Amino acid sequence: MKTAIATRVPAGSFFDVRTSSLTSSSDPALPYVIAFSEKARHHIPPNTVSPEPSSLFLAENLLHEGTHQLISFHVLQNKVFADGYSTETSPKIEIKWRAGQGVARNQFWEIDRAFHATCVYNQLLRFRRTELNRDDLTPNERASFRAAYDGGLPAVRYLMRELELLGEHFSPHGIELLADVRQQTDEL
Repeated sequence: MKTAIATRVPAGSFFDVRTSSLTSSSDPALPYVIAFSEKARHHIPPNTVSPEPSSLFLAENLLHEGTHQLISFHVLQNKVFADGYSTETSPKIEIKWRAGQGVARNQFWEIDRAFHATCVYNQLLRFRRTELNRDDLTPNERASFRAAYDGGLPAVRYLMRELELLGEHFSPHGIELLADVRQQTDEL
C-alpha cells in the first residue's frame, strides 16, 4: 500500500499555492461569509499541500477564516491600536519566509496584518495539535498536520516577538490582547 505524504511543493506544480486558485477567503466587509475552493480539502496554509483530500483540511480552512472574521469584528468594536495608528503608515515586519514570492506586500506586513496572523495561527496551531492527538487520522492527514504544525510554530513565535517590540502602536486594550496571545504562544 502506497501512502502519500504532504510536502512543500515547488513553484509551478499543480498545487502551487502561489499560482493556483484561492484556498479560502473572508472579508470583514462581508461578516459571516467565507469562500473556499476544492483546494481547501488539500491545502493547509501557508505551504502544506496534500495529494489526498481531507474534510479535516477543509475544517481548518473554515476555522482560519472564521478566526479572521472574529478578529476583524473585535478590532472594529474595540480600540486595539494606539491613537493615530494607520495601516498606511504602519512600521513593517519582515516576513522572511515569504521573501521568494516576489510581492512586497507578502514580504513586509503592517502591524495589524501581523496581529491578525499571530492570532489566527495561534488558534490553528491549537487545532493542529488537537488533530495530531487523534487516533483515527490517516497517515497522510497526520503527516500534513505535523508539517503544518512544525512550520507554523516558529512563524508564530517570530511574529509574537516582533509585535511585542512594536507595543507602542497598541492601545492599553491591545497590550492586554498581546499579553493573552503571548500566553497562548508560550503554551504551544
